[in-house]
Amino acid sequence: GTTGGHTTIVVDIDWQSIKVYPADHAKAWPELEGTFYVEVVVMDSSSGTHTDDTRHVSFNNQIVETSGLGIGTMGILINQSYEVIGYTWSLPYSDYETQTGGWLDGVHNRLQPQTDRKMVFGRLPVMP
Repeated sequence: GTTGGHTTIVVDIDWQSIKVYPADHAKAWPELEGTFYVEVVVMDSSSGTHTDDTRHVSFNNQIVETSGLGIGTMGILINQSYEVIGYTWSLPYSDYETQTGGWLDGVHNRLQPQTDRKMVFGRLPVMP
């Protein structure tokens, strides 16, 4: 809720989920050619929720968003040098293999380019 930034802890990188950006598709953006999309499991307490967010709970047969700490999945777009190009707060709904155009729409609609909203990765030192 501030302009000072947001901290998210990456719990896991799902390297099995990596997808080559389909630059040859009619809906592809040329500037994203040569990039990869990978899903990451994160922990944070943002006001916005992620895909499969633990803050989505069932109550009286309805899904309710709760506040506080939660775990969910985001997408990170990286280049061949593993530099962050952008991220998506949640994952596209369409399947990458069977609905590539819908998947691209989902990425493009959710994409926060690194040039607009910086994402910085840090690593905590290992304590002796």
